[in-house]
Amino acid sequence: QAASEAKGQAPHNRPANPTPKAPTTQKAQPAFAVASYNINFGNADLKTVAETIRKADADLVCLQETNRVSQSYLRRHLSGAYRYSFFRGGNRWADGFGFLSKTPIKKPYRLPSKFKYFDTWFCTVKLDGKDVRIVNLHLRPFNARGVKTVSQALTRMAQAEMWRMKEIAYIR
Repeated sequence: QAASEAKGQAPHNRPANPTPKAPTTQKAQPAFAVASYNINFGNADLKTVAETIRKADADLVCLQETNRVSQSYLRRHLSGAYRYSFFRGGNRWADGFGFLSKTPIKKPYRLPSKFKYFDTWFCTVKLDGKDVRIVNLHLRPFNARGVKTVSQALTRMAQAEMWRMKEIAYIR
C-alpha cells in the first residue's frame, strides 16, 4: 500500500477519487429514554439518587430496592420532573419497586416471584405516542458471603447466572 501511494497511485483499499457523501435529509426517528436504578434499600444518599435521576432526564425511570422512606423522598423531590409515580412493596429489606414517568402509568401489575427473591413489575406508558410495555425487575443477586478464592467466586457467579436465566424464562 505504501509503495502504491509513493508512486501516486491510490491504494487498493481506497477509492481513487473519494467523494464526500451528501448529507441526508431524513428526519431523526422519535426516541425515548428509560433509566433503571437499584437505589439500595439502605437509603444511603437519597439526595444524590434524586439528583442523578433528575440529570438523566429519562422519560421513564424504573426503580428497585425502594422502601417507604425512599418512595416518599423521591415522590417529594422529583414530582416536578416526573408527574406520575407508582410504588409497591418496600416493607421488607429490598422488595420495593417503583416507576417514575413523565406520562401516565397504565396497567401496573405484579408477577410474583417463583424463586423466593424479588417480584417483577410491569406497566404500560405512552412514549413517543405509542403504548410501550415496561418490565421492571430485580434478578437474584450474587451472594459473596463466605467466598475466599477466585475459584469460589467464579463458581458462585455461574450459579447466580443459572438462576437468573431461569428467572428470565419465567418472566418471559
